[in-house]
Amino acid sequence: MAWYLSDIGNPFLLDGPFGTFMLGDPESIAPTLRSQSGVKDVDIVEFPTGKELWVVLREPINLDRLGAISDSMGYMVTKRGEWISKLPRSLAEMIWDGLTYVIIRHTHVPGKHESAARIMKDLATGNTIYHAIDNDGLTILQEYLKT
Repeated sequence: MAWYLSDIGNPFLLDGPFGTFMLGDPESIAPTLRSQSGVKDVDIVEFPTGKELWVVLREPINLDRLGAISDSMGYMVTKRGEWISKLPRSLAEMIWDGLTYVIIRHTHVPGKHESAARIMKDLATGNTIYHAIDNDGLTILQEYLKT
């Protein structure tokens, strides 16, 4: 049985099971982030659902430090890779390494969580990308960059 991206939704858009992107104005945040020493570049990516903030970091993420910052805000860092497995293997290998960390907060509904950010590795460049999904995800990144 064949399947298509339209069957599962576009995994690069934050709709459906991934939630909705909720940063108000990424363009006003980008210059401040670009001036941070740990940031290599900031991309504002436009999708039909809105503009998204993708931050390219200079160094790989320190998961222990990120975990401590996330914990202090009521979130946790967890390894996820399920959505990448829904892509055709050749496409997945061209874009991501399949290993994604998600900063989540559990809700009161079993099995459900709210995502604040995703951390991915770009295979083409080797860069670590931090994808802020909401204001909490952005705050966690800003605190991470301070330390």
